[in-house]
Amino acid sequence: MSPGTAQKPDSQWSVRLRRWLGAGMYPILSRWIDPSRQYSQVVYARLVAELVPDGAVWLDAGCGHQVFKLSSGRDEAEIVARVQLAVGCDLGWQALLAHRTLTARVCADLRWLPFAGEAFDIMTLNYVAEHLEEPEKTFAEMARLLRPEGMLVVLTPNSLGYFVRLTRLGRKFLPDALVRKFILLREFRSPQDIFPTFYRANTRNDLVRQMEQAGLREVSFRMIKDPAVFSFVAPLAALELLFGRLLSLLGLTDLEGGTIIGVYRRTSAHLGCSGERGNDVTPSADALCNSHGRVQ
Repeated sequence: MSPGTAQKPDSQWSVRLRRWLGAGMYPILSRWIDPSRQYSQVVYARLVAELVPDGAVWLDAGCGHQVFKLSSGRDEAEIVARVQLAVGCDLGWQALLAHRTLTARVCADLRWLPFAGEAFDIMTLNYVAEHLEEPEKTFAEMARLLRPEGMLVVLTPNSLGYFVRLTRLGRKFLPDALVRKFILLREFRSPQDIFPTFYRANTRNDLVRQMEQAGLREVSFRMIKDPAVFSFVAPLAALELLFGRLLSLLGLTDLEGGTIIGVYRRTSAHLGCSGERGNDVTPSADALCNSHGRVQ
């Protein structure tokens, strides 16, 4: 939530409860017990800033209402200011209309995007891969849209990590209303920002296999240890941080890691498989529409 934004009653309730539970102690506990923990959105924002070249044509797929899940929009605004064109694509009209940075916005399914082949230099997926019902189709479509040597950046939960395991277990046995309260308390996400998850592209092996099928090769891969799941409850946070240190000592990195960041490049073997393109392959604001329409 941006500074100065009025809080909704449910957000005010969650803030007060977090204070009572000792959420303010978490930074101190983390420094003492496990300083290697990082907020994945900060790491992701830095990486995207490095990878998006000046003058690029960039698609943020499944963009929601912001590029980075950070309270300030400064980082994304700086990137948008130096590219030729930044496009946001999502299935949710309301999220697109409310986007705080992107002005070129398209409502479309990621499996069938309304752009000519080889239209983009770089594409990003921020906490979207876990929601893909058919990731192979989505990645093949993205490979079609990437220019030669273009890159796809994926940030997504690690389905082998204990966080996702706990989440899936909780959804199986706990009432949906309680799960939503937990998400609000931990992440301040409203019910409108909670979507079905499939976790079909959420391990390194799955991503490498699906990307290779699409014509993309892995350039880099990183596992991030996120802040504690129970960071807002001081005693539970301390126990979780100690548990994480134990997993690290035992070498159980897959179980410890919470978030995956992968970078994938379009391979030369795929260059002949893209759609035809005309003389002008850079999508303009006027070209960003199809049967789904366009948001301006």
